[in-house]
Amino acid sequence: MWIFYLRIFLSIAILVSIIVLFAKKIIHKNYLKILIIAVAISFVVCINAFPLEQIFLKANSVEELFIQMVPYGNVQNIVYGKDSCMLTTKVNSSSITHYYFLKIEDGYKPLGDKDVICVEKTSPGNGLYQIYNVSGTQDYYLTGQYIGQNDIEISDNLGSEFSLLQEDTMESSAFSYFYFVEAYLNSYSQDYSLVVNGHEIIFGENK
Repeated sequence: MWIFYLRIFLSIAILVSIIVLFAKKIIHKNYLKILIIAVAISFVVCINAFPLEQIFLKANSVEELFIQMVPYGNVQNIVYGKDSCMLTTKVNSSSITHYYFLKIEDGYKPLGDKDVICVEKTSPGNGLYQIYNVSGTQDYYLTGQYIGQNDIEISDNLGSEFSLLQEDTMESSAFSYFYFVEAYLNSYSQDYSLVVNGHEIIFGENK
C-alpha cells in the first residue's frame, strides 16, 4: 500500500514545485516553461507506469503482499501453481481483477503485466475463456466467464480443479447464471480442452 501512497506523494510534490516556480516567476522564458512541464509530465507518467512493486515489495504470504500493493478490493480467491500463484480480487459487484505473484526463496514477489502472457483464448456461445502463462515458468492459468440459463458443470482433460465465483447482479437478466471461472493447469498443449455442461471446447481448433 505504501507504494500507492508514494506515487501520489511524488506526483503532488512535482505539481506543487511547478506551481511555486511559475508563481514566483523564477522561470521567464516560455520554452523553458514548456520544457519543465513536459519533463514533469513524463516523470509523473514514469512513476505511475514503472513497476516499483517488483523492486521493493516481497512478503511471506500472498495476502500480506497484496495488502502492501493495493489499498482497495476484496480478495475472493487464490489459485496456487508450482512456481507462482494468481490472486483474484473483486473491485465491485460485477468486476474482478487478477494479480500474479512469483514464488521466491523466502516468500512471494509481484509480477507485472508483461510477465504474464495470454497464450490462448476462445469465445464459445456461453462465455469467454483465456489461458495465461507466467513467463519463465511452466505455470498456466485458465480464467473465464460463464453465462447461461443452466448452472455450470465444468471439467478439462487434465483433471484440473476449478474455482467458480458467482457474479450477483444478473438476477433480473434473461440469464440465470453468471460465473467467473478459474483454474491452475499443471501443463498445457494445443489439444487442451474444456467440457462445459457436456459441450467440449478444444482450444487449438480456434486458431
